[in-house]
Amino acid sequence: MLPVPSTLAAAALFAAAEPAKDPAAAAALALAHAYYRSDPPPERISIQVTTAARTRGDEIILDLTPRGFIIRAGDYLCWTGPDALHVTHALDQRGVFTLPFDARTQGPLAALHQALPALPAPQLALALDPQPGAPLTPFTAGVYWTSAAPADPARADTPVPPTTPDDAPPLAEHIELLGTSSRSTALLLLDAQSGRVISMRTEIDGGASRIDLTAEPLPAPPDTLALPDLSRREPVARLSDLRPRLADIRAGDPLPELTLARKTPDGDIAAALDAPGVLILFRRWTPGRTPLAAVRGSELAAQLRPGLSVHPVIILDAMESEPLVRIDAAQAALRPAQLLHSYAPRATIERFTPADQALIVYDETRTVRDEITLDPDSPLTAQAIRDRILAALSTSAPAPAPAPAPAPAPAP
Repeated sequence: MLPVPSTLAAAALFAAAEPAKDPAAAAALALAHAYYRSDPPPERISIQVTTAARTRGDEIILDLTPRGFIIRAGDYLCWTGPDALHVTHALDQRGVFTLPFDARTQGPLAALHQALPALPAPQLALALDPQPGAPLTPFTAGVYWTSAAPADPARADTPVPPTTPDDAPPLAEHIELLGTSSRSTALLLLDAQSGRVISMRTEIDGGASRIDLTAEPLPAPPDTLALPDLSRREPVARLSDLRPRLADIRAGDPLPELTLARKTPDGDIAAALDAPGVLILFRRWTPGRTPLAAVRGSELAAQLRPGLSVHPVIILDAMESEPLVRIDAAQAALRPAQLLHSYAPRATIERFTPADQALIVYDETRTVRDEITLDPDSPLTAQAIRDRILAALSTSAPAPAPAPAPAPAPAP
């Protein structure tokens, strides 16, 4: 979640803004209001906050809906129902924070600002704020929009994202609005035809703090905006109660995003998981007390179920002195299986179990079908593991077998 510097937080306490004084600015804002209240496509919004101490960036995915919005902000997913705001966290599959609101008096935007640190995205106010002339963001309160004109490509402070003639309209099709207050200046760039927000820059205290925002439309809502099943979640009293929990993933839950990597001669690269699949997660690799049978059992299952992928993963400690030695030793024992690794136990194995070894089965929809804790003192045989995997996937349609190779043409 994007931090809120103290100078920016102070700016958010200014008095409410007045309607735009310039007729051209008022017309441009009216165009933007109309765009964001007419079922616009989802947007990816990139935000950079700069202060004297540091610069930090973050990303918001926003989809405006008839009930309000769905927002992915960092690890938080926020969305509105008919009379409540719901918030979940990517590393907490059990909790949900719910903030009721009265749509007649408060509305979803006020509930969002109450629940989360202020999000400097003008799209929200343009779509949802019922008050004419209300601040576009919590950080432009008190700003008077004094002018609107075609954006000038020669001005260095015009907040235009990098473009090429092939992927963006010419600058003549952009309108730049200038807004000022006693302590801040805002530059808002809109598409002149639609009113869509292209970028925005807000400077506080003569540039001592600055927020830069750019936005791009998306063809469809990404998978990261998929809403969870609240019937499987427990309400929490505070937003801070959403946190990583030990063993919170169970059979029937979606497979969470996992931080995994593959070692290559050029260094680590991020690893994606094919579906359906089997994850064999382990912290320890000791001769005679290893998940080797789990790997072999998974490979036997893959022979009987075409398309099943097998992913052994060694879980490392970020403070280990010789992690590469452990990776190489485990890889040598596992060949030909390709070993993955992770330095984030809280975001991998601890999502499933407090044990040191576990096998996770997930199907084509990336839904967890079974979790098997691997006890080194009472190891399962490879055949028993094979049967357990196949039983877990028996309700899923098997992946299609590869088509047979065409018969060779007869010799002339």
